[in-house]
Amino acid sequence: PSDGDYMLNPEIKYNFSDHVWAAIGANIFGGGEKWSQFGQLDKNDNIYLQLRYEF
Repeated sequence: PSDGDYMLNPEIKYNFSDHVWAAIGANIFGGGEKWSQFGQLDKNDNIYLQLRYEF
């Protein structure tokens, strides 16, 4: 649709070893209208940090 909705999910990942990695990223929402799918989430942007050990 032409509501101008968007969702961005940029992420940077770093491997410390074969089993341990970390990532930092964000979820960015927006839209042209407050009632549209992502427009209603416009003020719910967030950032995250993830650390994972895989075995």
